[in-house]
Amino acid sequence: MASYRNTMRFMWQDSYKALRIFLAVLLLVDIGLLVFQVNWPHLVDNHSNNFYSSNYGAIGIFTLVTGLLTATVTFPLMLSLGSTRRNYIAGALSYGVISSAGLALFQTLVAHGGTAILEGLGKLSESAPTPFLTLWYTQFTIYLLIFLLFTLLGTIFYRYGTVSGLITIAGFLFILFFTANTPGGPDYTDKDVSSWGFLLAAHYLLALCVLVAVLLWLIIRKAAVRTY
Repeated sequence: MASYRNTMRFMWQDSYKALRIFLAVLLLVDIGLLVFQVNWPHLVDNHSNNFYSSNYGAIGIFTLVTGLLTATVTFPLMLSLGSTRRNYIAGALSYGVISSAGLALFQTLVAHGGTAILEGLGKLSESAPTPFLTLWYTQFTIYLLIFLLFTLLGTIFYRYGTVSGLITIAGFLFILFFTANTPGGPDYTDKDVSSWGFLLAAHYLLALCVLVAVLLWLIIRKAAVRTY
């Protein structure tokens, strides 16, 4: 238990500064965009309810980078400091869950807070956004899946080398292309989709997170520790 706590403490201390700066910059950008939306809406090529949609991509990229660093930098460093693979994976999964939940909460608060401000000023031109808990849960599963997938990708690069990592990337791209072009699939970006549709998609994503976490453990439990 002490080793697990030390692993968690190290991960949070290692990422706290970057996370704080990232969220501060993102919030400042959102405030600036809100000012433009209120005063110069013709300069902002976006609908009111989609105003903070760029945050999703920014947070996704931040989570992606965090996952890669967790596998390629934090793993060998923690084991060289005496942590076990079991404690490392427990710490990494806990960090992924907590950070994804926090980032999803940040984005949900920004989306609903910004919408409330625009509505109060009479600038809201579309229907209300997705319900608070539904939006949070959906974003949580998306960010957690991104974190786990790229932690898995970084682990494959770390253990099996560049060729295996590139093959994995090709597999990811194929799956994304196949699912994006499957006819008759649900459009979860449509503003008219029901909350049940979002929740159902989030449940599938959460199940996929569990599968990726199991694969991550199977790969990392016998990975050699390399120092650079």
